[in-house]
Amino acid sequence: MRAWVKLHPVKQERLTEHSPATMILSKEPSIEVSFSPLPSANAKSRKHKLVRFPENPQKYWGPKARAKKTGIEPLSTKRARLQGKRNQDGQLERDFKNYDCKRFKKGECSLGDTCKYSHD
Repeated sequence: MRAWVKLHPVKQERLTEHSPATMILSKEPSIEVSFSPLPSANAKSRKHKLVRFPENPQKYWGPKARAKKTGIEPLSTKRARLQGKRNQDGQLERDFKNYDCKRFKKGECSLGDTCKYSHD
């Protein structure tokens, strides 16, 4: 900031006596700074006149919808295929007696002995 003000002086009437800007600018800069543009600052693409943000290749370009499975089965056949899935895997109702009944713990289970979960 001090080096910039050295090249482009600020009107003293715009600065108040105790402002931070006056305090900063009152000291001489400890380094010498050059504000001239460097030739290496421009990218190679700019030298070749390339556009920084090219146009989209097609209309509504971007992330598309997720790929879908081929040969999608109707909902009715899927329901029929998955009907009774737990019993097919070997999990019968007696297997649920190994798990505690959540409603019984809350005192809300009204099924009693017919509940398929454990009331122990």
